Amino acid sequence: DMDGRTLLVHGTKWNRLDISDPTSGTLLTPREYVTSSDNKRPEHYLNYFHCTLAVSPDQDWIADSGWVWHPVGIVRTWSLRRWLERDFWESEDGDTVRKLCWRDYYWEGPLCWIDNRTVALWGYGKDERQLLPAAWFFDAYSGDELRWFVGPLGRFFFDDYLFSASPEHGTSVWDIKTGERLLL
Repeated sequence: DMDGRTLLVHGTKWNRLDISDPTSGTLLTPREYVTSSDNKRPEHYLNYFHCTLAVSPDQDWIADSGWVWHPVGIVRTWSLRRWLERDFWESEDGDTVRKLCWRDYYWEGPLCWIDNRTVALWGYGKDERQLLPAAWFFDAYSGDELRWFVGPLGRFFFDDYLFSASPEHGTSVWDIKTGERLLL
């Protein structure tokens, strides 16, 4: 819900997201690639597969845990408001796009928003085979790593505390400031 309107962010191609008004079906981020005669990739082309999407509590930012060929998982964030109101290419290569981390062979992992600018990702490390079970925190606006702590397993949810849940490990509750496990 942005400014009283319900909007939908959805994949329209493997490398493209759009915003639509689901009530009217109107596409709100219209754009077309301009192709050149020399077969070069068009300006704004994004060689990226979109996966897990999560919108910030204030509905102003989005996080996307996707991947590029090698394959490497990349968690990206950008401003939804700027994308909708100022630059229809914002999700591809706009001024607010931040790449939070790169992880070989790992994408579409658990993530959640802690507040309007902080994103928690599951797993600390640079390669799927060496990821530590952890909560890794980033500032979505700057792309800066904030902190991390070992422990959580499973999907992430936040409501005053970080909850991690999986069928194999059950649900646990974590204090995000201290990294202390509060409940099993």
